[in-house]
Amino acid sequence: MATKTVTIIGAGKAGSTLGKVLHRSGILKVIGVLDSFKDKSWSAANFIALKGETITTDTFLCSDVVMITTPDDQIEKCAQSLAEKKLVGPGTIVFHCSGYHSSSVLSSLKARGCLVASVHPVKSFADPAVASSTFSKTPCGGEGDSGALDLLKQAFEGAGGIFFEIDTESKKMYHAAAVLLCGGVVALLKAGSDLLCSSGLSSDQAKMLLNALTPETLNNALNHGFSAALTGPVARGDSATIRGELSELKKKSALYYDIYKALSGVSLEMVAKEAQIDPTAINEMRHLIFNDNE
Repeated sequence: MATKTVTIIGAGKAGSTLGKVLHRSGILKVIGVLDSFKDKSWSAANFIALKGETITTDTFLCSDVVMITTPDDQIEKCAQSLAEKKLVGPGTIVFHCSGYHSSSVLSSLKARGCLVASVHPVKSFADPAVASSTFSKTPCGGEGDSGALDLLKQAFEGAGGIFFEIDTESKKMYHAAAVLLCGGVVALLKAGSDLLCSSGLSSDQAKMLLNALTPETLNNALNHGFSAALTGPVARGDSATIRGELSELKKKSALYYDIYKALSGVSLEMVAKEAQIDPTAINEMRHLIFNDNE
């Protein structure tokens, strides 16, 4: 397959990282990087190891692919600008890398005959040097026009990623799940640490417990399944413990009280589905967890 050319719009951490890994894959060749801040464009170009390429109107017109890695709230405006200025023509593949938005935000370009898509690498881009060197086996969720996805699948897999397709209509739900699995986990660890410190432990002691519990719990869930990994009072059908802990949390923090209830509710649904606890205990726990007066 002949190498396709790609122009990048957005020279931030994601654009720099993805530009580098896609460029070195040999399937896509980056021919220019555009950003509203020119120094960022040059910095990204140097990081990608381009040879002094600059962005001109001709760069867009001759580019097979355009990758948009601007902030999420700028993607649609960027696409509309490209369409209005006729900088891309029919058959050009245009994709963005937002986890939240689907390819539908590129509708103005689709109307011009472009093939549109989105590809979301499930990866932290905090440090482009680290992110680009550890990109291998990064999950990359894509959706959009099949003609675009065929090439992008080859490109991201050529860069070492693991490509999978997402349903366009479910993109926001997909991203909500990713938020829970990343930022949500960090927030939960912070909540647990705060409560440990409130119980009298030092911050170092709290961190010691996090190090002891978290990796083992994650390993059990991934290797043995969620139900097998579930522990705690809900898993045992221990209503007395749940009642006592809710009482303490309600006095301490309304926020952490609600978090405890919400997560206990998820746990309860797993336990109820397994049907290994007496129905009376299930009903008692359900009343404690879902009754706002508790």
